[in-house]
Amino acid sequence: MKKFILFLFGLLPLMSFSQKAAIWKGNSPGHALDWHWPANWSSNSMPDEFTDVIIPLDNSTSFNYPQIQKGDVEINSLYISPGAMLLLNQFEIVILDVRKSYFKSSQIIRKIKSNDVKEFISLQPLNASN
Repeated sequence: MKKFILFLFGLLPLMSFSQKAAIWKGNSPGHALDWHWPANWSSNSMPDEFTDVIIPLDNSTSFNYPQIQKGDVEINSLYISPGAMLLLNQFEIVILDVRKSYFKSSQIIRKIKSNDVKEFISLQPLNASN
């Protein structure tokens, strides 16, 4: 019995650092495209460094894709379905496990605001690195 209890305590750190998946749902009233709004995710929590993020294709006319507008984001991996996209508003996304990720650089759109130009969209490739 004592060995079994020690075994369970040995597993505790492994369980607390396990990977989880979050699928983008979006369309929360008042926060339809907000990455940082927990109700927009299948897990009802904001993705973190232990999360494998999945952004599926939205076949509706609303183009319901996430926008990172409040600060830099760190996630474990990123899968963007063909035809889907992610919009970055002056912030960065750090992907810890790029080998598990799937996306094309053209699917991540960088929206930049400056004093001279109201706003423009750049299709600069995302520099994905570990």
